[in-house]
Amino acid sequence: EPKALAPKAEVTAIGNSEDQMFVASGKYVVVFDAKGAELGRHLVGTGVSAVTRIDAHRLGVGFADGNLALVDTRLTSVDARARDAISFDQTPSSVVTRLLPGPMDTLVAGFASGVVGMWSLNDGKRLAEDRRHGAIEHLMLADRKLYAATGLGQHLVWDLSTFYAEWCALLEEVWHRVPVVWKSGRAVAAPPPESHICHRSGTN
Repeated sequence: EPKALAPKAEVTAIGNSEDQMFVASGKYVVVFDAKGAELGRHLVGTGVSAVTRIDAHRLGVGFADGNLALVDTRLTSVDARARDAISFDQTPSSVVTRLLPGPMDTLVAGFASGVVGMWSLNDGKRLAEDRRHGAIEHLMLADRKLYAATGLGQHLVWDLSTFYAEWCALLEEVWHRVPVVWKSGRAVAAPPPESHICHRSGTN
């Protein structure tokens, strides 16, 4: 049956996972279980426009001014440190419309300006960016690809298979494509270093 969650302020964003729902209301993101029971509330500030689950203990939050933030759900509801100290680089000055957790601890964000970007959750660095006409309304990961689409019907597809590759396999591909080293100020053809663990393991 329908159940009123009765937020204490205007709801500005809603997100969900398989068994939880996240409601941005006022200065807080409130977490509910599948039956509508409140599990916790986390102080993040006003202007939240998008929210998503990153993992069991973190939420990704986007704001109307284009900023991104992480929320540690293990902290108490009144703890002002609920927003992590990571600073996300080069975010557009545009409303965050969609958020999606990406591979290898990354966050994918879509913006009203049509920008799609990927940021590292380890240091906040921007790893990729592209742009289409119209606000980003859809983000999806499938078959190791990112799909994004705008309200005007434009779309993009990013092949993210590199992010899923095993380390030695990826390094082997780099060695194959770029069989050189930088020596004395110039590129010199050279085989993979014999002492490297990936070379010794027989992956190359």
